[in-house]
Amino acid sequence: MAANNNWNQNNSWNQINGNSGAQDGQKWNDQDIIGDLLLQEKQIINSYGQNIVEGSSDPLRGVFQAHLEQTAQDQFNVFQQMQQRGWYPTSPAKPEDLQTVTDTCTRHKGMLVQQSNRAASTRAGSTARSCTICVMT
Repeated sequence: MAANNNWNQNNSWNQINGNSGAQDGQKWNDQDIIGDLLLQEKQIINSYGQNIVEGSSDPLRGVFQAHLEQTAQDQFNVFQQMQQRGWYPTSPAKPEDLQTVTDTCTRHKGMLVQQSNRAASTRAGSTARSCTICVMT
């Protein structure tokens, strides 16, 4: 896809590239700082998403959604800065890959609707869960 998943909660820029960063009293360079910022933005986005789905009122959920949207834009800006400097290499997504993701999300949404309808009709109280890939569609 368009971006690799090198930046996630289980990795840091230093682990990926074998740098020691600020460990052992060393100073962070620009690449370490912006990489750490990208990681923090991703963690904040995950936190806002969790708070949205657990929010108990529309106004509260709206606050988290507004912050999520702004943080997602901030994260993308940081990503673009890293990419422009050659610190986050990516390859363009192929049209067939985009179509595969679209088809998968459409299929998952259909299954979730069916599951939700079954749960409502049987009053079993089961809750449909969303696919993490499909959340943004």
